[in-house]
Amino acid sequence: MTVHITVRKPAPASCVAFGLRLRTLRAALSKTQGEFASDLGIAVKTAKNYEGGHRDPPATLVALVCIKFTVDPAWLLLGDAARPMFQSTPREGA
Repeated sequence: MTVHITVRKPAPASCVAFGLRLRTLRAALSKTQGEFASDLGIAVKTAKNYEGGHRDPPATLVALVCIKFTVDPAWLLLGDAARPMFQSTPREGA
């Protein structure tokens, strides 16, 4: 009898931390995962993977989140606690 075991590598800490910040943002906006995903034009499963730290979003999606919701990029990408989650003024063209 042969037993096959699949070992999954844990997500990098940076992915998990980003996912937690994304989840925190979504909660601050009072949106469900479905609403948030729809706002960004992505599948709900994709949003869950980002929040769970299983996948890194492309830079274009990170930029869209920052522009659409006036989020400070340093807060979202780096978790800079000295920066507020939201920018005080909306970006031009948003």
